[in-house]
Amino acid sequence: MLTKGPSRFRLLDGQRMATKAALAVGLAVVAASVLRNEDPLSAAFVALVCVAPSAARGLRRGLEQVAASAVGAAVGTLFLAFSPDPRPSIFFAVAVAAAVLASLTLCLRVLAGPAYVTAGFSTLYVMLMPFSTGVDGFRIRLTAVVCGALAATLTNTFAASLFSGSVVYRRRAIVRSAVAEAVRARAQNFSGVLEIDAANAAHDDASEVLAEARGDFRDAAEEAFFPGAHASRAEAAAALAEARILAELLQITACFAYIEAGPGTRFSWANVLNAVAEWVMGSERNDGANAAIDEGVLAEQNGAAAAQGRLLKSCVERLGLFSGEVKCRSKFDSPSC
Repeated sequence: MLTKGPSRFRLLDGQRMATKAALAVGLAVVAASVLRNEDPLSAAFVALVCVAPSAARGLRRGLEQVAASAVGAAVGTLFLAFSPDPRPSIFFAVAVAAAVLASLTLCLRVLAGPAYVTAGFSTLYVMLMPFSTGVDGFRIRLTAVVCGALAATLTNTFAASLFSGSVVYRRRAIVRSAVAEAVRARAQNFSGVLEIDAANAAHDDASEVLAEARGDFRDAAEEAFFPGAHASRAEAAAALAEARILAELLQITACFAYIEAGPGTRFSWANVLNAVAEWVMGSERNDGANAAIDEGVLAEQNGAAAAQGRLLKSCVERLGLFSGEVKCRSKFDSPSC
């Protein structure tokens, strides 16, 4: 019986990510202490935000945090210089609101993603915290953010240099498992074992996992900051190409559900899809899946179903190029990663 939801195919290794976050936070607090920064909390929080599965993604987050903080803190400093005193007044509240509007507008025009939240917070930080001058607030805020981003970047890079190969391997295995289950669920629907809604749900779960994995593989294919990054890029590029073909395979199997065919034809294609699912999981060579597809196509009277079968065979043949296992490069991992 299939369980609901993609949680069984969680790509993120929670324990590894928590360990990276803890290390990054510790480094950020140490850096803030060494620089005598008065805001280790901001440094630690930014380090948490910038911890990522890949060094490339973490670096982008860090640069976004620094840039957004600089924009927000600069706007806050400028508005504070012309704001009326005392601070707790209706006029000052209007100045704060205007400063946030300005920083968010500027950030949304220049930066992408959720960085605008950081810009708005930096504006509030400079204007509402009890600093002697806005310049002091700007300096303290920006120094703390740089400490956090740098700590996270170092941690992400160190972790990637040790585990990048095994992380890609693990994600590829999870993606294949999710796609195989979706294909098997479609086969069970054809043979009358599973309702179409359950098969569609398995398809949606696999599509969600694939979308997330493709983003991870794309980031990993940009790694360039540590020894051995070239090998990691090659592994991630292969994983990304494989994921694209698996996404195509999912779409083809989904189309089968909407082809009008009799019970005998549906049962025949259920056997074909079961063979494909077994091959995706690595239980057999793709020769078996190709033979099953050829037999189904030859016996098929429905032109649309036969065409989908030929598309399915094309996917299986292309996936065969990636059937070799990705080797674990880390001495800290077991042979099975």
